[in-house]
Amino acid sequence: LALLPATAAMGATLPAMDRFVSSLAQQGRTIGGIYAVNTLGAAAGVLASTFFIIPSLGYLATVIAFAAINLLCAGIVLLWPAQNETGREPVLEPVEDALPTWRLNLTLLITGLLGIGYEVLGVRVMAQVLENTVYSYAAALIVYLCFTAIGAALYQRLLAHRPFRPTLTWLVLGLSTSCLIGIFILSEAQGIYESIAIDSGRSFAKGLLAEFVIAALVFAVPTLLMGATFSHLAQAARRETGGVGRALCINTLGGSLAAITFGVLLLPTIGAKWALTIVAVGYLALMPRWRDQRAAYAIVPLALVIFLPRSLMLVTPPPGGSTLEYREGVMAAVAVVDDPQGNRFLKVNNLFQMGGTTSGFSERRQAHIPLLLHPKPERALFLGVGTGITAGAATIYPDMQIDAVELLPEIIELIDQFQIENALLTSHPRANL
Repeated sequence: LALLPATAAMGATLPAMDRFVSSLAQQGRTIGGIYAVNTLGAAAGVLASTFFIIPSLGYLATVIAFAAINLLCAGIVLLWPAQNETGREPVLEPVEDALPTWRLNLTLLITGLLGIGYEVLGVRVMAQVLENTVYSYAAALIVYLCFTAIGAALYQRLLAHRPFRPTLTWLVLGLSTSCLIGIFILSEAQGIYESIAIDSGRSFAKGLLAEFVIAALVFAVPTLLMGATFSHLAQAARRETGGVGRALCINTLGGSLAAITFGVLLLPTIGAKWALTIVAVGYLALMPRWRDQRAAYAIVPLALVIFLPRSLMLVTPPPGGSTLEYREGVMAAVAVVDDPQGNRFLKVNNLFQMGGTTSGFSERRQAHIPLLLHPKPERALFLGVGTGITAGAATIYPDMQIDAVELLPEIIELIDQFQIENALLTSHPRANL
């Protein structure tokens, strides 16, 4: 209800702009340039709204301001380009040696799926390093959109008239290789962040700079190639049986499936590293001709798979300590770490410490104080289980029914690491987790 009417109009805007501009351009090949400008505007919108307009004007005034800008654009179009215009025929510029329609549509769908899948997984891994604020996500999204726009602009300038199949081959080879290199960069993200944001003295500006740098290292080259690839495929889709609108529809549909496919299904099942590897290798399946001599270069990304880091577990235990258990879930990565003295701690996304054995007294007190103040406690609800030490303290109260609620299933899976301190909460007959 909130998003569909506006986003439906947004989806129709790019094809409408292409319909207008292509009729004015020589040979009509303009989709790369239009897509670049439109995506650059999206990046500017994220930057302006997150860092400037919302803090200054608030949410309501920001939405009204953007609505007013859309009305202004509509007025300009009606007063000039669309004045007295009732219809405009599409420009059909057949691309030689293009893929058959069914295969072109399938390639558009899969590139949308893999492109947003790479973003979803990259942001989830970076969440173990970055500050996890609205600025963190905005930094990643701005970088993603900016380099997508640059890729589309470079395609318009350099590749719009190149042969279709060889160009597509080089693009998917580059995408596969750069996504695999992104895995190596993600494995070193903690050190990169600390060298920029912490070693020289922590501040908001340095933290934000570190987030932009890491996002650029992970996203810049892959998204640049994604922008060029979509432009290449959308240009070929402009034919009697399709068009830029259909190409955008199919590509965005693939992107909409990515969060469920990679973030909800694959990430908790096989981990971020192998999910990202599937994204990278998946691009190789899109090469138009495997018998082409260029296909031999697929050995480069396939060789990189052999040398990938063992995992993307970016957990920092206490000095001299170790990581005892680690889980990657839909919403966060959860770990149990210890120190040289054998004390254990629960960490979420490597940033948030959710209790530990050294704070057992204070954690139990959080249960005892309200329960002792109640004249006759019979039932207690604990919001946020964590180590279970607070909820476990309630087990000493006779006939007490304990309900404990946790957002992250992975925390429940690891709670027995603290079973001595939480009074064997998971097996207690009056406890319901």
